[in-house]
Amino acid sequence: MEIQELLESIHNCPYLADEKLHCGRDNFAHPHTTAAKDSQKIMLVTRDPSNQANRLKSVLDIENSFFSGKILPILFNEYDINEFETFRKRFEKLVYWTHYQKCFPGVTTNGHKQPTKTCADRYLTKELELINPDLLILVGSHSIEFFTGNKQLQAIERNGHNSIEVKGQSVKVISLTHPSNANNKAKNDPQYKFTETKSLIKDSVRDLETI
Repeated sequence: MEIQELLESIHNCPYLADEKLHCGRDNFAHPHTTAAKDSQKIMLVTRDPSNQANRLKSVLDIENSFFSGKILPILFNEYDINEFETFRKRFEKLVYWTHYQKCFPGVTTNGHKQPTKTCADRYLTKELELINPDLLILVGSHSIEFFTGNKQLQAIERNGHNSIEVKGQSVKVISLTHPSNANNKAKNDPQYKFTETKSLIKDSVRDLETI
């Protein structure tokens, strides 16, 4: 299977058409990934698309504040939202972005619903094999535990010397606690090394862009 074939499968997921199949998505949500390109050296995995992305039908829109206000500043040291389009193009060239759960899960009175593992089990490993990146960036506990088998703090502690094997090759892994404002307690906890991890990501992105 080629990556474009897999992406078509994701965007035509059988869970969308059969009401008897339950995957944890909101009833009005649809799958979101970015386009796959040969130039992409990084695979980024976050938890699920935001409600904004679901409404906009794109994760790469400037109005998707998680992308424009969280993801891009984490990857690019010189990021300036006034030059959003320039950085969006750099992102698309370098990064394949997907999610642990491909569809927005909906909300509760306490915030977003938690994603289920159904989608990850169905697609994530195959995505990684087909993208075959030089760097895998895992954001949040769900994607970290899925790929590394470690709890979040354990994986973060191994940043800088952590990797997994993909098709017989070693792929560098960087694990980051979720950057949302709802996770400020962990972000401000020195154990989670949020600032240090962002610096490591920026350095790694810069190095891969110059190769």
